[in-house]
Amino acid sequence: MSTPANFNGARPVIDPDNAAMLLIDHQSGLFQTIGDLPFTRVRAHATALARVVQAGVVPMDTASVASEIQRSWNRDDAQQWTEIYTKIFPNYQRLIESYLKAQDVQKNHEPLDSQRS
Repeated sequence: MSTPANFNGARPVIDPDNAAMLLIDHQSGLFQTIGDLPFTRVRAHATALARVVQAGVVPMDTASVASEIQRSWNRDDAQQWTEIYTKIFPNYQRLIESYLKAQDVQKNHEPLDSQRS
């Protein structure tokens, strides 16, 4: 397996002197589609985030930090990590339940729903 490289054959890294932060879906026209916060508050949050980035801060979210610490699901405490992720992403519990059910179906040789008559 080859090492990832950019177009110059060098290791792909982000150059802080030549980088931009993308605020996904933070265009003014899309702010009004957000129903969780008032429009003015969403705009204020986006402005504050842009200002801290301009000041040199590297924003990180909780999920990124957890992923960096965890590194792999192939570990003895994987079940405990699932509990952490359900706190970060409440709907993640549904994905975990679906995965556990799929494992149970495979282990018990149950027929798939699509194979039932």
